[in-house]
Amino acid sequence: MAFQFSFEKLNEFILQCGSIHESYRFCTNALEQLAKLIPFDQGRIYFLNEQLAIFDEYLIGVNPSVTKDYREYYSKLDGSRYAISSRHSMNKGIPGKIDWTLISDSEQFVREHLRPQKIHYSTGIQLPDLNGTPKVLFCMDRTGNVQYSDAEIEALKFLCAHLSNLYQNFYASNPGLCHSNSASKTSVEQLLTRREKELLPLLLQGLTAQQIADKLFISRQTVLKHISHIYEKLEVRSRVELFGKILSEYPLQRL
Repeated sequence: MAFQFSFEKLNEFILQCGSIHESYRFCTNALEQLAKLIPFDQGRIYFLNEQLAIFDEYLIGVNPSVTKDYREYYSKLDGSRYAISSRHSMNKGIPGKIDWTLISDSEQFVREHLRPQKIHYSTGIQLPDLNGTPKVLFCMDRTGNVQYSDAEIEALKFLCAHLSNLYQNFYASNPGLCHSNSASKTSVEQLLTRREKELLPLLLQGLTAQQIADKLFISRQTVLKHISHIYEKLEVRSRVELFGKILSEYPLQRL
């Protein structure tokens, strides 16, 4: 079944993660929820210290003895692209996808670590502190024949940005507030008319203009006019930009 980019599901994911105010549980919960949104067969979280060395981990569907090899050997190999210090500083935390089936068995890491686990495809994200130093690394692996789709990676990029913002609050002076200040909410509410505020949650749920028109008992043309006004007032150009702006101002609020 093809991945569906659902504003409602992504919104629920961010809201649920944002309601947790302890960093370890925030991370483990995020991985558990990601498994429902973007399925994987093996999931790992590596917690990093200032030297980018792993000091703790959380696993889903992975034998701990397997990760011991990575923690104690492969992650520390100087000059290796599979070492924590090189592998994850290069991608700057931007999610991508790796097709391990295309990489030669001549590489020790692939031959001795990945092949025995039958890992075919991987993706992941990293969460930084306020200085941009990686503190948490998420790895999501698939052992079957289904590659991560472009839509799944785009959704993961979107979620990564918001997870990073929420995670950085644990390093801020007032953890748990997560930017949910009343001033930003009031300013947005003042910008929109009553009808536009009725229409906004429906937009964020991913409803089409016609579906919104049917729900509000107005014409499709009127809906399009309201959407245009909302975009103009909130200074966005698309529904994805609108979703990101609303989440950045209301990460713990329901509209």
